[in-house]
Amino acid sequence: MDQDVDNLLCVVVLEAGSTWPPWINEYHAVAPNSVVIAQAPEETPHQFGLRASHRLEEISTGRAKLKVGVVVASTKASEEQLTERHAICRTLVRAMTSSERSDLVLAGEGKGSDQNRHDLFALAGTLCDELRGSELSVSVRFVDGRPESGTMRSVSPVASVESHENVDVEAIGQKRG
Repeated sequence: MDQDVDNLLCVVVLEAGSTWPPWINEYHAVAPNSVVIAQAPEETPHQFGLRASHRLEEISTGRAKLKVGVVVASTKASEEQLTERHAICRTLVRAMTSSERSDLVLAGEGKGSDQNRHDLFALAGTLCDELRGSELSVSVRFVDGRPESGTMRSVSPVASVESHENVDVEAIGQKRG
């Protein structure tokens, strides 16, 4: 197990039109730091592939250990998109091989077409063949519908002043002083 948890990283690659996976927080227990690389709607698959691969190469040369990579596929994939998705996955795999044990997750819409699901499983199979003997695992997960919200509370609320009305402030000051 890695000793320096502060350097563990999860990278999420979002293709244009994909849905944010509601289960992504499960991976933050393993890798608490995140980088999200999202395709802009006007960006071609090739432009996105180049930008994502460049960013992944930058990450691989840094101090962070890439433990989890998630590629969230769009529901409509052209041949160009499939080619770029494979290229992004290969770059992600190269960035992850420096870690002892890593996970690559391919994600897609659960209610997408049979062809889209087949494409994800085919890519997973190809990557598994290429990774034979490594410590990297490849899995496929599906998102069922849209999540409730893309926001979550990052700060726990503090008890209000009213709940501390009966506290003797002078006694607290004397204990510190």
